[in-house]
Amino acid sequence: GNASFVAETPLRIQDEGAPSRLFEFADLIVATGSTPIDLPMLDRADPRVVDAAGALSLTDLPRRVAIVGAGYIGIELGTALAKLGSVVTVIETQDRILPGLDATAAKEVGRTLRRLGMTLLTGASAQGMNEVGIEVKAAGAVTSVPADLVVVAVGRAPTTATLDLQNAGITVTTSGHIDVGVDLRCRPHIAAIGDVIAGPGLAHRATAEAPIAVAALCGDTVRVDHLVPSIVFSDPEIATVGVAAEQTENHDPDVTSVTVPLGLAGRSLVERSSRGFATFVYAIQDRRLLGATVCGPAATEVISEATVAIEAGLTVDDIALVVHPHPTISEILWEAARAATR
Repeated sequence: GNASFVAETPLRIQDEGAPSRLFEFADLIVATGSTPIDLPMLDRADPRVVDAAGALSLTDLPRRVAIVGAGYIGIELGTALAKLGSVVTVIETQDRILPGLDATAAKEVGRTLRRLGMTLLTGASAQGMNEVGIEVKAAGAVTSVPADLVVVAVGRAPTTATLDLQNAGITVTTSGHIDVGVDLRCRPHIAAIGDVIAGPGLAHRATAEAPIAVAALCGDTVRVDHLVPSIVFSDPEIATVGVAAEQTENHDPDVTSVTVPLGLAGRSLVERSSRGFATFVYAIQDRRLLGATVCGPAATEVISEATVAIEAGLTVDDIALVVHPHPTISEILWEAARAATR
């Protein structure tokens, strides 16, 4: 059934077609996740318009697909459909794909997408559907993009609107996120985790937050204090953690960075995929690793080593002393560390 708060406790459970029930609880965690954001000009009553879940439920491959939104969801879905054989057009309002992620990595992914025959329309916005597909406005002109399927992938919103959180005295931000403290509690006996609170909407973040919320509700003194790697299953893959390289570009006097090409990793030759790079961001004074970006095959796997190194307070010199097996993609982190020691 559908849950909503009557007060701080109990919870009302409404089963469809049945009387509502009240459910008493001692402690509770809100983990209702998020739902896709719809665009009013792209009505999902039109069978040609779907969200990400609809794209994953296809039983037939559409010949022509338009992806609205070039964030990680749109790029992942667009790449998959293009590799399966669809003609894909990506429509993004920002001036580049994957806004908010490393610009150099985004350019590398863009090159792959174009090789796959995908069309990337940046600085463009969807205007609505017509007989042949979707109308798009770019550079002041409206054109029609033929599409048998339009996937709306402009982001996700927290699933909180139907919970009547105000009845429990729970504060909700203008974006619909639940306002929580450092221990993830929003009330003495209510906590919230995952997409319903501010932060990256990633499953591994919610998984890491769950035991912290449980401990807080059990009376322990705890706080959220962990790094959350961000990943994109694009081609090549992108993975980032910690401080971004852009901080060094903004002339932070205490931080610097080093970048090495993926071709230095022995496995890249075996895989015949040397496109990509690794960047380390580290403190100038004590040389602690502060951030890392990896672009290339298996980037989403090797980023865990950098995450552990940052959490442990290791320096680039420490990482340079660690023997990495050859030939592997993980060698690129060793090469980055070595480059930082020169």
